[in-house]
Amino acid sequence: MDRTVFGAAAAAIAAQTYLSPIKEPSTEKVLLSYLGGNLVLLYCLQLYNNHIGENFLRFTILNLTFLTTAIVLTLLRRLYFSPLSRIPGPPVAALSKLWVSNEYRHGRAARTFRALHKYYNSDIVRIGPNEVILTNADAVEKLYKGKYGRGSSLEIGRVVGTDSLVTQRDYAIHRVWRSAWYVIVLRQ
Repeated sequence: MDRTVFGAAAAAIAAQTYLSPIKEPSTEKVLLSYLGGNLVLLYCLQLYNNHIGENFLRFTILNLTFLTTAIVLTLLRRLYFSPLSRIPGPPVAALSKLWVSNEYRHGRAARTFRALHKYYNSDIVRIGPNEVILTNADAVEKLYKGKYGRGSSLEIGRVVGTDSLVTQRDYAIHRVWRSAWYVIVLRQ
C-alpha cells in the first residue's frame, strides 16, 4: 500500500509538471486529465484485486493523496514560482480568484484596490493568480518591457517584407520609431 500512495504522489507531481508550462491550466484540461487518470486507476485496481471494498478504500486513499499533492503544488507554484510572484499584493489573492470575487460581490472592489495601491505603495498590485491592477499607463511598460518579445503574430502585418511601427519586434528600434511617430502626430 505504501508504494501505491507514493505512486499517487508521483502521479500528482507528473500531472503538475504536465500542466505547469501552461500559465494557468484550463479547468477542462485539469478535469479531463483527472478523470482519465481515475479510469486508468480503476482499471488497474480491478486487474490487481476483485474485492470491491478493498478497491474502493485504495481508490479513495490514492485519490486523496493525488488531490492533496496536486493542490499543495498548485498553491506553491502560484505563490512562489509564478512570474507574478514578484508583484506585491495580498498572498491570499495569489492563491485563488475567490478573494477578488468576494470583493466584487460585496461591491467594495474599487475601494479595496485603491487601498492596496496605497498600502503596497506600488503602481502594480496582484489581485489574483494571473491578474494585476495598474494605477497608471506607465506601469504597463514597467510590467512588460524587455520580458516578452513583441509577438511573431506581428509579422503578418509586414508589407513587402519590411517592418513598420506596428510590426517591429525589436524594442530598441520600436521605441525610436514610436517617439518619432508621437512627435509627428503631436505637431498636427
